[in-house]
Amino acid sequence: MPDEVRVRRLEVQEWPRYREIPMLVESDHILRVVPVDGGLGGLKFIKTKTPHFTKDLGAYDDPVSDAEHFGGGWFFFGAYCGESLAGGAVVCFRAAKVDLLEGRKDLGVLWDLRVAPDYKRRGIGRALFDAICKEARSEGLKELKIECQNNNYPACQFYKKQGATLAKIDTRAYATEPAVAEETQLIWYLNL
Repeated sequence: MPDEVRVRRLEVQEWPRYREIPMLVESDHILRVVPVDGGLGGLKFIKTKTPHFTKDLGAYDDPVSDAEHFGGGWFFFGAYCGESLAGGAVVCFRAAKVDLLEGRKDLGVLWDLRVAPDYKRRGIGRALFDAICKEARSEGLKELKIECQNNNYPACQFYKKQGATLAKIDTRAYATEPAVAEETQLIWYLNL
């Protein structure tokens, strides 16, 4: 029988443990973004089969360092199975240096959500998402903003299932970053 999942807010001194949780995306699909009528007819997503790939999103971002650098409000949650830290989620809010917050005091950004590979498909992502939404509401936030990319098909499906709405698509967001220039930025919003 699988261990019970326990989710709790991490104390600041526990934040460095968050780095122990891998943030790997595995998929064999992407959402290819195709302009309709040169873009005047909008954009169309085409679910496209690809060779199976794994991408380490943890290589691009360190939420602990980001929290120290940007300041503002942050909360980190950990999900435990037995004694193992199986997943985590981070939300940033009221941080003046974070452009994703749009200068709003009632908006939080889901900075990071990760589940260790051995613990995926056990409801841990959902438990973390529920916990951060509850905490965000208790902080007075009205909306949660979520960034992901078109090659993270599992995340797109997850956020849609949680009730988030895709509101922004930027095919050029990463154009100046050669390693990810072909990726499309997807911005989701969730009313809390």
